[in-house]
Amino acid sequence: MSKWTFENEEYYLTGEEAQKLDTYMQTELGIPGIILMEKAAEGARDVLLDEMESGLLKDFDKFCDGILVITENGNNGGDGLALARLMKDEGYGVLVYEINGISHKSNSYILQQKMLEANGIERLQSLDDPRLNDSAIKEKQDAFANSQGGFHKLLIVDAIFGVGLHRPVTGVQAEVISWINQRVDAFVVSLDIASGIWADSGQILGSAVQADLTITFQAVKYGALQGDGRICSGQIRLVKLVKHPHYHADRFLYRGISASKDKNRIPAKHENDNKGSAGKVLIIAGSKTVGGAALFAATAAYNAGAGLVNIFTSEQNRSFINKNLPEALISTYDDQDGNMFPNWKEVLSEKIKWADAVAIGPGIGTDSIGESLLKYTISEKPELLVMDADAITLMMNPEVRAMYDQVFVKGNENKGRSRVVFTPHMAEMQRLIAAYGWNVSMHDLKLDRRNFLDCMSMESNSTIALKDARTQIATVRSGPEEVKGHFLNVTGNMGMAKGGSGDVLTGILASFLAAAGVQKRHANRHLSPDDILELVAEGVRIHGLAGDAAAEKIGVYGMKASDIIDHIPIVIRRVEGR
Repeated sequence: MSKWTFENEEYYLTGEEAQKLDTYMQTELGIPGIILMEKAAEGARDVLLDEMESGLLKDFDKFCDGILVITENGNNGGDGLALARLMKDEGYGVLVYEINGISHKSNSYILQQKMLEANGIERLQSLDDPRLNDSAIKEKQDAFANSQGGFHKLLIVDAIFGVGLHRPVTGVQAEVISWINQRVDAFVVSLDIASGIWADSGQILGSAVQADLTITFQAVKYGALQGDGRICSGQIRLVKLVKHPHYHADRFLYRGISASKDKNRIPAKHENDNKGSAGKVLIIAGSKTVGGAALFAATAAYNAGAGLVNIFTSEQNRSFINKNLPEALISTYDDQDGNMFPNWKEVLSEKIKWADAVAIGPGIGTDSIGESLLKYTISEKPELLVMDADAITLMMNPEVRAMYDQVFVKGNENKGRSRVVFTPHMAEMQRLIAAYGWNVSMHDLKLDRRNFLDCMSMESNSTIALKDARTQIATVRSGPEEVKGHFLNVTGNMGMAKGGSGDVLTGILASFLAAAGVQKRHANRHLSPDDILELVAEGVRIHGLAGDAAAEKIGVYGMKASDIIDHIPIVIRRVEGR
């Protein structure tokens, strides 16, 4: 069978959305719930067999004496019972343990119970059953471990809770989840979502199964990709049940950055391009004590396709940048003693007018110099502006925020236009929210980042890429009826949690915006909020893919921001199919 992976999926569903889609398939498409359950079980079976043949479970069938399916009485449990029956048909020993902590049984679950009984699959009365700790299995485990380096003797299928869970897990269900997590000798597979994870946020509701593999149905669930949900989900495999061509996609809140659309999002190169028409980028970055941020952003901009990059920075960084990036143009605002030149504003004004896109913030500092640079940049009204790092922190200054609002939020020329992209990490997002008068805890921000993103993009008339393990992107909308969903990026890896990685993203985004802006102006048009949203989403995706390529070559421990930069043109070439 073909292996579905979540990177190719277009939408990630909340629990409510998944339930509405399930209802749609039953009522509008006329597919009975029991048929959907059978399709889910068949897909899960195929995934397990595929993994046993050449994937995560490739040695499992050599020694496995049984599969343990643990269920509750809802439809997720029904999926588990159906899977138990199908795996027995494949020749595997299967045991079922029903928690029965929920008094009501769904109709589909009752039907699956009857089919299970007809197939003679035994249901355990207790998880203390000696067959789960058989000495013969232990001997085989020891023998295999000595020769092969260890293996799992149990395959546990978690079919306890699905996407409908919205209360803390307690009592016997929590005890069973604890039992699963303590079985270090087991390989754990969750159906649809790891039990105990809130599908709407990734939050653990009391306790949650720590799965090695999650087999999810119809669409990947948002909660499996964020926060603790990402950790508890393990690897994710997607099983499509049916097509739903008439189900309106704009009902979904979260969009994936589809690989199939990469080539259309990356600004095109043309045979008659010159260095000016390929996009001119101004990077306002660095200070007398920080030079790397400017270098990272500028090099990333070049590697993402910019034709010309000018760095406006401290004179202290000139020789360092010249040595490491001789292609860059350099302008400085101070002398060797750190005193700002009397004409620095005139020089900066000239560069802003020259640029197709401006990026400001990495390493500029939050002192008077950094504040002056940001204020003047805002006052010059750049056509396209990326604000990162210190520029976001400086928004907490009431004067800076008031100036920003006057230029980019208020006034008729700003209606329907979004010219600014903010790229905060989570702590910087807190500061941006605080700049607009709200104090939000990190816990609340993580729990409800979608609403905060919507609110802040509206307040600041901007596109926001909220950087985290899963970066989420939103843009300003004129009304809730036009909300088409947030982009959620699933590329990238833990090795990118290094200093300078965010500066690289700033350079990529500035490069993409500059090139696309030139092309739009040739057609006497501006980039729309949707245009910018798509460009930012693709820039974030390319950034993550470059990190993945670097990790593949170097590993996650030793990779640095410069390694991500080196792989930007490589992944763009792959995306373009060259």
